[in-house]
Amino acid sequence: MLDIYRYDEDNNAYLIVSKNGLQTAPIQTTHNGTTGETTVQQLYLKSDSSLYWYEDITLQPIPESAVKVGASAYPEAYISFKILVQGTMPTDDQWKNTASGAITDFYDIGSLHLGDTNLHTFWIQINIPAGTPPGTLTHVSIRLSRTENPVVP
Repeated sequence: MLDIYRYDEDNNAYLIVSKNGLQTAPIQTTHNGTTGETTVQQLYLKSDSSLYWYEDITLQPIPESAVKVGASAYPEAYISFKILVQGTMPTDDQWKNTASGAITDFYDIGSLHLGDTNLHTFWIQINIPAGTPPGTLTHVSIRLSRTENPVVP
């Protein structure tokens, strides 16, 4: 299976976030809702078997669109959740050009004759605007879609 991982600095280990397409551990972020805050995290895709390769991989943040905060002092404020696929941390301009909730294409992992069990980097950004009440956005996840193919020896 192709699963999502995060790096746990406290234990110096990669921990699985999703297994068989189901979120098994939450991606936790903490934000200052009073002043607003943007958090960026590095995550990874990894296959647990060299017997398969993957194509048509997409990642989509859930919720699929920006979430209205609903605070009376900030009536036009929205929480956004974005994904970018690249090896290095994205720049502010790259994040600005990415829509909240957009489906993000991922490159193939492995090939017809070669499975790949390496970690493959992607990034998430969660933006909490000023005036966000505590607990406004508690159910976020990533929808992972892919086509699994057997490796041909």
